[in-house]
Amino acid sequence: MLCRADLFGSLRKEHHIERGPGRHGVSNAFYLYLRDPDGHRVEIYTSDYYTGDPDHETYRWNVHDDRRRDFWGNAVLESWYKEATPVLDLHGRPQPVTDALLDESAVTVGADGLG
Repeated sequence: MLCRADLFGSLRKEHHIERGPGRHGVSNAFYLYLRDPDGHRVEIYTSDYYTGDPDHETYRWNVHDDRRRDFWGNAVLESWYKEATPVLDLHGRPQPVTDALLDESAVTVGADGLG
């Protein structure tokens, strides 16, 4: 993961790094979020928990624990709640996105499926 960030830095393309490198709390996976040339957000994700061991201790995350998103405490960027790639209808027309759909405080179920 750090190798990828170093590669972007050495090529003077660090502006493509949107967030990270970091570690997700819930999955314990490393991540790096990039923007592709068209502006789409792309995640490079690796190394989550090994769950093949039946003696592996179960850890339950609280939905209100901010470390579940980023174990190292990096804040989630506001653009993540304000930007989205347009969704096209069956005729290829972009569908409108309303602010009500982008307001995280209005969401009752989080991305992790918990409320």
